[in-house]
Amino acid sequence: MPSHSARSLYTCLDTALIRLPVLPRDHIRRTRPGINADDMTDDAAAMRRRLADLVADPVVREAIAVSSRALAEQVDEALAGREIPPNRLGDLVNAVTRYLLRMATRPTPFGLMAGVAPARFGDDATAWLGTRHRKSARPDMGWLLSLVNRWECLPEVWRHLDIVANDLCVRRGDRIVLPLPPFADGTDHTAPMAAEVSVRHTPVVKAALRMAAVRIPGDRLTAALERLFPHAAPGAVPRLIGQLVAKEILLTSLRPPADTPDPLAHVLERLRHAEDLPERDVLAAIHRDLRAYAAAEPGAGLPKWNALTATMRSLAPRDQVVQVDLAMDAHVTLPQCVAEEAERAASALTRMATGPDAPEYLRRYHLDFLERYGAGRLVPIKDLLDPAVGLGTPAGYQVPPGAGPAALAREQARDNDRDRLLAALVMDAVRRRAREIVLDDATVAALSPGPPKPLPSLELYGTVVAGSMREMAAGNFRLWLTSDTGSGQAGATAGRFARLLGEETAVLAVAATDPGRLPPGALAAQLSYRGAFARTANLTQVPQWLGHRISVGEFADPADPRTIGIDDLAVGADETRLYLASISKGREIAPICFFMANSRTQAPNLARFIQEIAWSGTGPWTAWDWGALSSLPFTPRVRHGRTVLAEARWSLDAASLPDARAPEKDWRRGFDQWRDDWAVPDAVRLSSGGREIELDLSSPAHTLLLREEIIKRPDSILREVPDDGTLPSGRRTGDGVSPSGWLIGPGGAHVNEVVFALTSPTRHKRAAGFAVRRPGTGDHLPGGQWLYAKVYGAERDHDHILGERIPALLAGLEGNVTRWFFIRYRDPEPHLRLRFRCAPGVQSGELLPVLAAWLNELREARLARGLAIDTYDPELERYGGTEAMAAAEAVFCADSSVVIAQLRARNAGRLTLDRRSLAALNYLDIVRAFHPKGEGAEPLLGLYPRGEFHDRTRRERDALTRLVTAHGPEDLLSALPVGDALATAWHARAEALRRYAEELGGSEAESTPDDVLASLLHMHHNRLAGIDRAGERISLAIARGAAEAYHSRLRALR
Repeated sequence: MPSHSARSLYTCLDTALIRLPVLPRDHIRRTRPGINADDMTDDAAAMRRRLADLVADPVVREAIAVSSRALAEQVDEALAGREIPPNRLGDLVNAVTRYLLRMATRPTPFGLMAGVAPARFGDDATAWLGTRHRKSARPDMGWLLSLVNRWECLPEVWRHLDIVANDLCVRRGDRIVLPLPPFADGTDHTAPMAAEVSVRHTPVVKAALRMAAVRIPGDRLTAALERLFPHAAPGAVPRLIGQLVAKEILLTSLRPPADTPDPLAHVLERLRHAEDLPERDVLAAIHRDLRAYAAAEPGAGLPKWNALTATMRSLAPRDQVVQVDLAMDAHVTLPQCVAEEAERAASALTRMATGPDAPEYLRRYHLDFLERYGAGRLVPIKDLLDPAVGLGTPAGYQVPPGAGPAALAREQARDNDRDRLLAALVMDAVRRRAREIVLDDATVAALSPGPPKPLPSLELYGTVVAGSMREMAAGNFRLWLTSDTGSGQAGATAGRFARLLGEETAVLAVAATDPGRLPPGALAAQLSYRGAFARTANLTQVPQWLGHRISVGEFADPADPRTIGIDDLAVGADETRLYLASISKGREIAPICFFMANSRTQAPNLARFIQEIAWSGTGPWTAWDWGALSSLPFTPRVRHGRTVLAEARWSLDAASLPDARAPEKDWRRGFDQWRDDWAVPDAVRLSSGGREIELDLSSPAHTLLLREEIIKRPDSILREVPDDGTLPSGRRTGDGVSPSGWLIGPGGAHVNEVVFALTSPTRHKRAAGFAVRRPGTGDHLPGGQWLYAKVYGAERDHDHILGERIPALLAGLEGNVTRWFFIRYRDPEPHLRLRFRCAPGVQSGELLPVLAAWLNELREARLARGLAIDTYDPELERYGGTEAMAAAEAVFCADSSVVIAQLRARNAGRLTLDRRSLAALNYLDIVRAFHPKGEGAEPLLGLYPRGEFHDRTRRERDALTRLVTAHGPEDLLSALPVGDALATAWHARAEALRRYAEELGGSEAESTPDDVLASLLHMHHNRLAGIDRAGERISLAIARGAAEAYHSRLRALR
C-alpha cells in the first residue's frame, strides 16, 4: 500500500476523460505472422493475401482511408491486382501492420483508430464498452480556411459581411504592421511565410481602421470611406478594402469563430447573400454529405467517405479535407482510490520536479520586467512586446520569427546530489538485474530540490492496470503514467472533443476556474487565437465555456461585453510572478486555454505570452527526469506507491546494437544477444519521432518493423508495456496480451489511457496594482534633473567602493546634488547603480566631469572597468505613486547612508556582527520607524509567515533576541558600535521612514503599506548584502524569529 505521509498538493476532479483504441489489444495476434526481409522479393501472391487479411475488417479499411489517403489508394491498387513490385508490396504490408498495431494498442485519439469517452469517479465502480461508437465529421480547417481566404477578398462577398480591424496591428512609423502573416491559400508550411505584414498608414487606411474599430457591415464601410474621400478613383476604395482583408489587417465575419459548433454551417450562413458565388451550392451539398458520413457506423461509411472527399477536393485539392473524431460507446466509473492515487502521483512529480520556476525564458523575462518597470506597474501588452518601446517578446518566441531574442541556451545547473542518488538507485537495480526502483516518501523528499510550487491545475495521463473492476476497487491496481505525463491546464485535452461529449467536458472547465483556484480577485477569461497554420484551428475549435474571452487575431466584436480586447490588456509583476490585467475592469485576468495546440510553433507571440503568463510564479511541471543519467542505455522502471512514474526504457543506439543493414540472420542473432544482455521483454513500445506502436519482439514481422525504424531513426527507444505482472498479487489476467482486463468490449480487453484533471488552491497573492503607465512617461532622460550611472566592476569590490570610495564622489558633488541612492545589480554583469537628484538650476550633464574623474581613479585602482549612463524610470507604482515618490527617494537616500556607514565600520573591523544578523537588526528598526504607533516589529509576523529557514536560524535568532531584549526596539542603534556618521544616518532614516509612512497614509497610494514595507526591506538587503535570495530569506527569518520571541515575552510579562 502507498504511504500517506506526504500531503497531497492536488485535488482530482470527479470527471475525467478516457482514451481508447478502437480494436481490442488481442488484435496484436493478427499482426504476428509476417514475411522475413530476405523473402520480400519472392512471393508477391503471399504478400497480397497477407495484405487482404490485414484489411479484411471494414473498420480497419475505413480507418486507414480516413488517416492516410495515399496508403488507402495503394492498398486498393494492390488488392485490385495491379502489378506492384514485391518489395513495394512488403512495404505496404508493413505500413498496414503499423496502423493495425496503432488501432489495437495506442489510445491517443486519431481519426477512427482511437476515440474518447467521459469517465467519472465514484463508489459504484463499473465499466462497459460497446460497439456503437459515434463519429464526428467536419471540414478540415485548413481546407475550409483556404476557401474562406479566397472568397472573403471578393467584393461581392465581403460587402455582405461584417468587418472589424485586427487588434494585433500596431503603428510603426508610417506603416501599419500585423505581426503575423496570413496563411495565403491555407497550405501549411514548416514556418510562417514572412515575419510580418505591413501597409502604408495612409489617410484612407487610417480612416478604415478607425471605422472598423467596432464591427461594421462591409457595404457601410465602403460607403463611408467613399464619402470621406470623394476624389478617390472609381473602385479604389473596394480594392483597398479587399487588400486589407487579404492581409488580415481587416477581418471578416466569414471566418468561423472558435466556439461555433458547425464551422461549415457558419460559412454557408454568411454566404447566403453571395448569390453570384458558384461554389455555394457545392458547399451546401458537402455539408449534407458530411452529416450523412458521420451518421454511418464505423466500417459502413467508406463509400460515402470516398464520394465526399472527392467532391471536397474538387473545390480545394488537399490531402486532408475532413477532420474525424470518435466518441467511444463506453460508460466508465472508476473507484475513488484511483483518483487519490493520481493526486499522490502528481504531488510526487511536482515535489521532485527540477529546474527553475516556470520556463527559464519566462523567469528571465519576469526579472527583466522588474528591472525595467518595477513591481505594481501595468504596461499595455502590445507596448511591452514591441521591442521598439518595450522589452520585446521573451527569448525563443518565433511566431513571427525575429520578434524577440533567440532561444536561451539551456542553463540549468545540475543537482549533483540528486544525480548521485539516482545513480546509486540505478546501479543497485542493475546489480540485482531488477527492472524496478521503488521510491518511498523519504526518497521523494531527498530528490526534491525545494518547496513545491504546484500549478493551479494540470492534467495527468495514465494507464490504469487491473485484473477486474472488483480488484481495482479493492486497491489492487497500477497507474502507469505515460511519457507525455499530461498538460498544464485541466480541461485542455477534453476541449477538442466537447461537441462529441457534451456537458461532461463543461464540468471540467467550470471546476478548473473555481475562484479558489485563481489568484485573488482574478477574472477567468478563455483564450483563443488564429494559429500560424490554418490546420491549427482543428484543435482550437472549443465551446465558449467562460463568461469572458480573449481573441487574438480572430474576428471578434469589441462591443460584446464578453470580449476583452487586446488593447485593454496590460502586464504587471510582483516579486514572484508576472500577471495579466484588464485596464478597463481594474482586475487581474486569469487566461485559460482549453485546447492542446503547440503554442511554441502555432500561437502568435502575443497569444503564446498570454497563455504562458499563467505559469509565471509556479514550479516546473515535467515527466520523470533522469537528469544526467538520461543517456544511459537502460533505465529501470520507477514506482511510487501504486504509480509507475517512468517505464523501463532501452536506448536503440548503434553502439550497443548490430548494424541494422546487415543480413537478417546476422542482425537477428546480434539483436537476440542484446535482448538477453539487457533483459528486454517480448512486449515493448517503440517510440520514434513522436509516434508510438506496441511490438511483440517474439514475432519476426514485428522485429522487421523495429529494424526498419532503427534505420530511419537511430534515436528510437523501447519502453516496456504496462503489465499487470507488476500488481501486488503478481497475477496476470491471461496470456500476457491484455494488461487491462477491467475494460472489456465484445472483442476483448482494450488498452486505456485516463486523463485525470487536478487542481490546487492558488498560492498567489492579490495582484500588486492596476496603475497603467505607457513606456516613456514619468521617466528621467540623461541631461535632466536626474543622473543615473552604472558602474561596472567585480562584486567582490563593491563593499570597498561603497564604503571607501563613494564618500569622495559625494564630496566632489556637494552643492550640486540634493539626494542620491544606490543599489547593486546584475544585467547579467555585476554593477552598482548610482542615482543623483540635481540641485535646482543644475543639469545632470554638469555632474559628469566629477563622475568621470572619480571613475578613472577606480579604474587605475583596478576596482571598476566602465561606466554607462541610462534613463531613470522611478518605480512609482511600487512605492505609492507620483505624490509619494519624493518621500520614498528620501528613504532610499537615508538607507544608502546607513549602509555606507555600516560598511565602513565593517571594513575597519569595528562592526563584527555577521551580515545576515546585521540585516535582520536593520529590518527591525525599519519596521519600527515605518509603523511608529507602538507596533514595534510585530508587522513582520504577518508579512513573513514561518518558512523553511525558521528552524535553521535558531542560534542567530536567539542572539538577536538577546540584543533586542537588552536594548529595546526603540534603541537598536546602541547595539552597534556607534560613530557620528552611523548615528546621524540611523536617525535620519527613521525620520524619513516616518514621513514616508505619513505621505502614504494621506494620499491615494497605489501600493499597500505591507507591499511597500516588503520592498523597503528587500532593497535594504540589496544595499547591504547584494543579490542573494537565500541569504535574504535567512535574514528575514532571523528578524521574524527575534520579533516573535520578543513580543511573546512581552505578552507573557503583562
